[in-house]
Amino acid sequence: NNEHWQAIMKGDWASVGYHDPVEFHREVVAARDDLLGRFEDQRVVIVCHGGTINAIVSSYLGFESPRFVFDFGYTSITRTGRGYTDRIIVRR
Repeated sequence: NNEHWQAIMKGDWASVGYHDPVEFHREVVAARDDLLGRFEDQRVVIVCHGGTINAIVSSYLGFESPRFVFDFGYTSITRTGRGYTDRIIVRR
């Protein structure tokens, strides 16, 4: 509906029942870092929606705010890890 879209365009996230994107990004990155810290040197699997994947990948690319520009397909698998040079690698 138009009112819903107008609220989103204004950044009025609360009125449409959404989480503020910047805060969402911070929370996702903090949760990822917590998991990786608790399970250091182990493989960690996170099952989530595209917004969460976008936040994780965006943070690895150095964005401090959400970038919902990556089109991860339905039921896709996105892998991240450290390469031999300690750089983060993202694979789809």
